[in-house]
Amino acid sequence: MTTAYDASVRHAIYVERLKARAVKDVLRKLSPLTREIFATVAASDLENMTRRQVQSVNAQLGRMIRDGYEPVISEIDGLLKEFGFYEGGWQGDMLRKTGLVTDLGVASDADIWAAVNAKPFDGKFLRDWLKGLPAGTQKRVREAVTQGYTDGRGAIEVARQLRGTRNRKGILDMSARGAEAMVRTAFNHTATVAREQTYDANPTIKMEQWVSVLDHRTTPICQSRDGNFYKRGEGPRPPAHIGCRSTMVPVTSRNKARLENRKTYNGWLKAQSATTQDDILGKTKGKLYRKGELSVDRFTNRAGQEYTLDQLKAKDAK
Repeated sequence: MTTAYDASVRHAIYVERLKARAVKDVLRKLSPLTREIFATVAASDLENMTRRQVQSVNAQLGRMIRDGYEPVISEIDGLLKEFGFYEGGWQGDMLRKTGLVTDLGVASDADIWAAVNAKPFDGKFLRDWLKGLPAGTQKRVREAVTQGYTDGRGAIEVARQLRGTRNRKGILDMSARGAEAMVRTAFNHTATVAREQTYDANPTIKMEQWVSVLDHRTTPICQSRDGNFYKRGEGPRPPAHIGCRSTMVPVTSRNKARLENRKTYNGWLKAQSATTQDDILGKTKGKLYRKGELSVDRFTNRAGQEYTLDQLKAKDAK
């Protein structure tokens, strides 16, 4: 019989693939906007304009960016809503099929979506993250055009600075990376909220266990939390940071002992080569780790912030 841990980890892998596809679609739909911005700036007579004319061009670009992002934001919102409903249903099925819950409680789609919008992640609500996508792009474009005008650079040069060249990333690539990170994190947030709503509807689930991805890209905060148990509705929850890939698994009296003995990030890291350990931790911390003087949970404080080596030494001295 598949365990809740196995099912949850496999499901998390599939969700990562879903994120990748969603990101690819979002970036593809933003490509025409990048071309339109490039064409508009390149066609302007930037070096011969008055300041008022530059402001007019920036206003035109601002409208262009708002219009270009509007359908993309609407699509992201719709994807997250559909995913949240599916995730709540999947969690319920998993609880029932793994035998953790016999009398299954179900969270409504309306409650799930309301909670997704009511709970912030990384300090902002979903609606504010979505609003920030065009706002950030507008700011970068406006600053690049204004600075280019001030420096007396030609329109083509500024346009290339925005779009980038074959050998150099452009300013608009920052917007693309921001959109990618936001979409990935929003999916994790939506999954977490749908999971919480489902678990709250099933009071036999008393606890959850943090599960981090076991690879070299796992951040220190997720390294340190992997394997930790938290009371349902208490303690930290993914996403722990922008781009977080961690998840939680339900814990009851039926599976707690097994989860206590599963391989955690610390155990996985111990089995890696010294080169891999140094790549993940840094050479100095890697050396201390191999000596047995530090474990991964010592590299961060309770808030999940990574200690510098000097801070660790001061902490140990106390």
